[in-house]
Amino acid sequence: MGMQSVDELPALDSAQELARLATGRWSLLHCLSERLLPRRTPFWARLAQPYVVGVGLSFALPCVLGLCDPGFSWGLGGQCPELGFFTDPSTLFMSLVTFPVTLTFLLVEDRGIAEGLSAVAGSGAVTLDRDAAFRLRGVWASRYRKANVAGQLLGAVVGVGASVVNYLVLSEMNSPRWQFSGSRLTMPGLYSFWVYQPLFWFVLVVYCVRSIMKAGLLRSVGRESAVSVQALHEDGAGGLAPVGTSCLWTHAILVVFALNILLFWVNTIMVPEAVPGRLGRVLALIAAYVVLCPFAFFVPLLPFHRQMRRVKSDQVRMVTDARREEYERSMVRLPRGSVDDHNGISLSTLRDLAAIADDLPVWPVNTGTVRRFVGMYLLPILAFVGSLLGKYVVALLLSVSSGGSG
Repeated sequence: MGMQSVDELPALDSAQELARLATGRWSLLHCLSERLLPRRTPFWARLAQPYVVGVGLSFALPCVLGLCDPGFSWGLGGQCPELGFFTDPSTLFMSLVTFPVTLTFLLVEDRGIAEGLSAVAGSGAVTLDRDAAFRLRGVWASRYRKANVAGQLLGAVVGVGASVVNYLVLSEMNSPRWQFSGSRLTMPGLYSFWVYQPLFWFVLVVYCVRSIMKAGLLRSVGRESAVSVQALHEDGAGGLAPVGTSCLWTHAILVVFALNILLFWVNTIMVPEAVPGRLGRVLALIAAYVVLCPFAFFVPLLPFHRQMRRVKSDQVRMVTDARREEYERSMVRLPRGSVDDHNGISLSTLRDLAAIADDLPVWPVNTGTVRRFVGMYLLPILAFVGSLLGKYVVALLLSVSSGGSG
């Protein structure tokens, strides 16, 4: 292996320091994950194992408990308006997608943060001296430890509180649901209220706290480091694409929850009397999603955006000044007919450099990242609009049909 140049060594040192950032200390879930998934575990296994565990806790175990309870409603007999386990779309989506995906992202993102930061530091796109990287690693390791403890305590309180509230609300409804058999809780209902739902909210709160910490870490690195936008870099973002890609994780989770809210809205169509005023709450949540999603994606990238914009402005001004100086020198030589007799940079070369400088990116995201962000962002909105239109079209067709038969 060839020797690194002197200029490359500081970047390698800072990359190694950032790669050693431990964000999972004092986190119960991350400690369990470290024991089950060593650092050399293949990426597919790091994704698959938490997902399988999540599906087992949220879907497989309730199904096993349902087989042991004769009063449990599966919803397969077409009993309407009874909402059975397999005819509750929001519950199924939460069991098969929302909870296992959130658990997977929570555990995998721990390593993705350090790996992404070390990648951009190692490539030279972000210049951070070793002392600053060492200081950042120490400060943020301590902050993550405190945040992990606070997030777990808050998650436990929120989980128990949300489960109690959900139980009280659903127990007052007249509409039959799979959690109840008459006035008693079914075995899957008992598990759902007092085990799964507290665990779900615990994981969600911990993930939210760590997402806030990740945004703060990115902002801190953006302030402490010097960004060097690399022209014509293959990633299309000046060498900083891993920074933008890391923010897609939180965006993806928000999209998953927005889709779960839509399926919660579908329950209104299936069981109209279940919760009065549900459409208003769904509209409020969709409005919050429309505002929160771009905020959560772009705010952590603002320090990098400011530095990238400043780098681009400096390089454009430098090339513009050189073009003006070369033009003035050429105009002085023009009467003597010696325009080509000089040692400067030709105007055509400067024109090419100006075009490259104008194309320098000012956000650490490439075209692929933007497409993924926009596509995921619009999916829940379009699905919600489609569900509203579908509901009114079906209602119109039923009214026309009833009017014609009458």
